[in-house]
Amino acid sequence: LETLYIPDSVVSIGRHAFDLSKQQGTKGKMSTITIGSGIRKIGDYAFDQHTEVEQITIRANRGDVTVGKYAFPDGVKVIFADRSYADKSVVVSVELST
Repeated sequence: LETLYIPDSVVSIGRHAFDLSKQQGTKGKMSTITIGSGIRKIGDYAFDQHTEVEQITIRANRGDVTVGKYAFPDGVKVIFADRSYADKSVVVSVELST
């Protein structure tokens, strides 16, 4: 699985949901993750250990999403997209460090 798309209908991603450190003998292979506009909470360590991920796009406003500690691997580029504009999204790049 190289690309992961989480649909707009998902409002919460639980603690350790995609945390590879909890899965024996598994290495992450995802390079991009897109999370739909319905997301409101991303739990602690949700995508921890996915060090090969280059970018995570969250199609929701940053202020509308609670992000848990160590939710993303260090150094990954996280983009929140403001979808309040119908045709032109305002995109803000945020570097998350824990």
